[in-house]
Amino acid sequence: MIKQMYAMFDSAAKCYYTPFAFNQEAEAVRLFRTTLTNDGPIRDHYADYHLFCLGEFDDSNGVLTGFSEPRRIVSGHELHETLPLKPNGAIQFDEDSSQVEHIGT
Repeated sequence: MIKQMYAMFDSAAKCYYTPFAFNQEAEAVRLFRTTLTNDGPIRDHYADYHLFCLGEFDDSNGVLTGFSEPRRIVSGHELHETLPLKPNGAIQFDEDSSQVEHIGT
């Protein structure tokens, strides 16, 4: 099966994080969104981070094929705009499940 390879780019440090593979772009975006909500430096500096698709990985033969240039998927700033925030700027969590509530649900 062909999987897409994704990586976060830190524009302040000017480097990519270790790539990860997913079957669908939506899975990579979900992981990136979750990473933005976790306590730590990525949440604190969300505007510095961007998600890119780097290429493809064929898990049947182990071949990695990179794109000529990484393809930008979404920025931390764009995703942060969609997160439900409390008045103090903290991310609003669902008290029952500790999951981020999606706007419009």
